[in-house]
Amino acid sequence: MNNFYKQPVFLQWFLAIGLLILGFLPAILLIELAYINPLYILLFFIYIPIGQFSTTPIFKLTKIYTYYSPMLLGYIVNATIIDLHSGLSFDYLFVMRKYKAGAAFRNKILEYHFQGLLALISQI
Repeated sequence: MNNFYKQPVFLQWFLAIGLLILGFLPAILLIELAYINPLYILLFFIYIPIGQFSTTPIFKLTKIYTYYSPMLLGYIVNATIIDLHSGLSFDYLFVMRKYKAGAAFRNKILEYHFQGLLALISQI
């Protein structure tokens, strides 16, 4: 699992809320700038990865994301539908940074995906 989630729960919530606030500040700035010049809306394409990174911890803690392995997660899991996703940028930073690009990196991601699929199958 991601080392971030091995921290004490209070610290996880504190950091998740801090990241959420820091992640929304650029969005608010872009919205305000878009009132001045509508071309600033194009900067949202640059903001999207920042927003995704900053919301990942709070979504995990509020159970919007359900992790089946360190690099396989379900989004808005319910009894009939599970939307599976590979790891997010937050997960790549904390889980995959110890692997060099190439075959070892790819194989580790595949291993995590298979572990997640096996966990999901056993859960079903």
